[in-house]
Amino acid sequence: MMKLLAFALLSLAACGGSSKPSATSTTPTTGGEPTTMVANPAAVYCEQLGGTTENRPSEGGEAGWCLKDGKECDQWALYRGECPEIGPVAPDAAITTQPAPQ
Repeated sequence: MMKLLAFALLSLAACGGSSKPSATSTTPTTGGEPTTMVANPAAVYCEQLGGTTENRPSEGGEAGWCLKDGKECDQWALYRGECPEIGPVAPDAAITTQPAPQ
């Protein structure tokens, strides 16, 4: 019985949260239950470079733009390194994929 109790307490302790803040926020819904929203990494990267973000209407709904020093670029294009006048490719966007072996 004591072993079971010790195991349960250790399991709960292992599930404890981190003191490091995450890039998420919670917003209450109409039903009263909060939903978790994850920050857009392309928008976060724009702001890390000192730019500001702006959402504009597009064919698919909205597109995010990064504005910095009088220049503008689509946020995801900036994230992929396609706007060198604003900043380099995001460090975590440089992940390459390889085709699956046949």
